[in-house]
Amino acid sequence: MNGNVSNINHVLHFIIGAISFKIPYITAGFILYQLIDGFKFNYEVVRTGKVTDDIPLDFLFFSLGELSVRYITKKFKK
Repeated sequence: MNGNVSNINHVLHFIIGAISFKIPYITAGFILYQLIDGFKFNYEVVRTGKVTDDIPLDFLFFSLGELSVRYITKKFKK
């Protein structure tokens, strides 16, 4: 990763996305959180410095988590 964007952050967003498959309200909460969090950084990607933020990557890992669970449940439901 470039700068100090945390890999733990990506793992957490993936897990939250996976949980959102069963609890859809989490998706709305996550989007609201990203709007509020992005306000601190003027909605810009900040990858260097003491505090970083990368909203597109947050959404990517959240979506991958949800899609992974969707695929796994569909694959093993047969």
